[in-house]
Amino acid sequence: MARFIGGDLQAEFMGRLRGIDPGRCLVVPVDVGKSMAMSLVADHYGEVVTAPFEFDLTESGVANLIEAVAQAERSRSAVVVRVGVEAAGHYHRTAVARLRKAGLEVVELNPGAVKQARSQQLLRALKSDACDLDAMAELLTRGAGRPPEDRDQALLTQVAWTAHRRRKVKARTALTNQVLAQIDFIFPGLQGCFTTGVLTSKAGRILVRDLVEPSRIKRLGDEGLRRFVARRGVRLTGPKAASIIAAARNARSLSEEELKARNAVFSADIVLLDYLDTIIEEAEQQLSEVLGAAPDCGSMISSPGPVDHPCNRTSGLPTTTSMYIMNQ
Repeated sequence: MARFIGGDLQAEFMGRLRGIDPGRCLVVPVDVGKSMAMSLVADHYGEVVTAPFEFDLTESGVANLIEAVAQAERSRSAVVVRVGVEAAGHYHRTAVARLRKAGLEVVELNPGAVKQARSQQLLRALKSDACDLDAMAELLTRGAGRPPEDRDQALLTQVAWTAHRRRKVKARTALTNQVLAQIDFIFPGLQGCFTTGVLTSKAGRILVRDLVEPSRIKRLGDEGLRRFVARRGVRLTGPKAASIIAAARNARSLSEEELKARNAVFSADIVLLDYLDTIIEEAEQQLSEVLGAAPDCGSMISSPGPVDHPCNRTSGLPTTTSMYIMNQ
């Protein structure tokens, strides 16, 4: 097989075209947006067979595209028809699936390659959907593009839960920072009592959930504080209780009105933080179950988050587990 700049895929495609009239070889670039898409049909001479047109990214809209391609195919007695869709996050996937289901040959085009093709046409400053279609059509006639990857159910499940977890970890990170800032305002000095972080410690989590006001902690005293925490299934050592009581006695006091308002907001944030922890734990459990069935593709599940947050140490799920993560 002859060598081609685009590699084996380009070589295979160009081999299919040898001896065929370029006017009977059609390309169909599809520029996908969030809810709309644009397309045209051209032959390998560069002649436009079907002028650019828009269609909705719905079942009826894609059906209109398929009918337009069929009409162009009949009008040219086409031998080869190749549809190229620019990969656009997840927006292009449903269109690709529907076009393949209709029996069309579909390839995905890299957005970077499309941009480069536009610049070669000196169209970089004239950004428009029509210019993108021209660039995509040129790439398709050169044999660019790769067939969409077939993904099995285990991999699709893995991708969905990975993206879900990543988004929730990001939300939890922002909320955790807000909660810590509120703790410093309501009970300054409390965080200094926990070397690993007040939200990481089981006792610290109980305090911020049920007993964050310094005045209430002072009234309990050392032994009362230890009993309070023990009734919730956690052991608090004497020295630790003493340090918390000392911090409470030394904490500045807010006015009753401001403390009431801040406690209401703080309580709502703690409920939300607990809820996010539960969601992330569920996602990690789902990922643990599916990891054995999904292929290892070299990307990592590791997501950023507060260093001291307990959910960064996942139960049974390594933080550098190999994952295949698509754009979400």
